Amino acid sequence: MHVAINIDPQTLQLIQRKAALLAQIQREKSPSGDVHPLCDEHDSITRQVQMRLGALVLESLESR
Repeated sequence: MHVAINIDPQTLQLIQRKAALLAQIQREKSPSGDVHPLCDEHDSITRQVQMRLGALVLESLESR
């Protein structure tokens, strides 16, 4: 099933921040395998994005 949603500016900013963090983490990957200091922030933003997108999908489905 496909659902069209309108992404609000705040959610879009979170998605962009998530992508920027991931790119930085990948660029600065430690050869020793240590966890990057930005991983916690990336995980937190990932959860926020998932919740926001889930809410937008539910809202879209309910309005059908």
